[in-house]
Amino acid sequence: MEIHPMALQPARPRGQSALEYLVTYGWAILAIVIIGAALWYTGVFSPESFIGVKSASGFSGMLASDFSVDPFGKLTIILNNQLGNAISNISIAGGSCSPASVAAGGNTTCKASGALPSGAPGSTYQGAVRGWYVNARSGINHTLSGTIRGRYEGAWLPWVDSTAVLSLHLENNALDASPSGNNGNLNGPPTFVPSCKKGGCYSFAGPSSSQKIGLSTPLITGTGDFTATAWVNLVNPAAANFVMGNYGSGNAGGVELYVYNGIVNYYATAATSGGPVLSANQWYHVAWVRSSGTVTLYLNGAPVYSAGNANAITGSRNWYAGGGTDYNAENLNGQIDEAHVYARALSATEIAAMYNYENAG
Repeated sequence: MEIHPMALQPARPRGQSALEYLVTYGWAILAIVIIGAALWYTGVFSPESFIGVKSASGFSGMLASDFSVDPFGKLTIILNNQLGNAISNISIAGGSCSPASVAAGGNTTCKASGALPSGAPGSTYQGAVRGWYVNARSGINHTLSGTIRGRYEGAWLPWVDSTAVLSLHLENNALDASPSGNNGNLNGPPTFVPSCKKGGCYSFAGPSSSQKIGLSTPLITGTGDFTATAWVNLVNPAAANFVMGNYGSGNAGGVELYVYNGIVNYYATAATSGGPVLSANQWYHVAWVRSSGTVTLYLNGAPVYSAGNANAITGSRNWYAGGGTDYNAENLNGQIDEAHVYARALSATEIAAMYNYENAG
């Protein structure tokens, strides 16, 4: 009988075989473990990478068929009526819905500014949504509530940061979308207009009314840098049109940002004004920037005048838009949209980028 030579070799201990295996393949195993840990840390193996993060729950009797939240925290959500009968007076906290009445199976689109905190595109959010409607069959009012989860969508804007102290989108409310939460009060109130420069805005009736938006803080004081911007559409640019500020007859040391004699004006103890003349019934983007004691006035994203004005902004009167803190003689006659204030001097590049973004509608 022939015996194969391998059969004559003594058996190797199991421990020796395992050691040789580790020596041979251990480096490969270690590399796989390190790469796997790195991929898990970066989220590649996260369940969110496979199933996504966009979801909606709650909304009893309604289906959130689609929704998005932009970097400003502005929510747009489409709700489908699955209650089996018509509903009316549909509304959402911090915004509005259109149409406000839908039949069974119908859709309504709701928009709310500042519904969630601002965030960078691609980062995740989770927040509660609250609304109301009336059952057309019974006439009973109902509350609608749900939770949405997803990623911020849209362009990240360079001027959206923690220095924003006021951001009024004016979508049928005076809610502040900035991190400061300086919500305003609608005095008068001004008239909501659903289609303006960028979404809705408010219309003010001029000196004959007391229509204005009031905050509960002076917002800007001292000699530091700041920026204020807004879109305005004026009935009579030659008249004094108070856009924003905390100046008043009882607060002469406050600041007034306004349009007068058809041009952009800045007042803090002394006036600074210049630039092209504005036409009536036309939208303009206006901006006031104070940097190291120099005030620069902007029109439609471009600087139009600059001069020194380092005077301190004093007093305790609160900030207003559309009219003076304690007088109506210079109340704005026209519309204001997208009013923002920052506790820093925005650069010319940032002002131009803001104008281009908001001008796109």
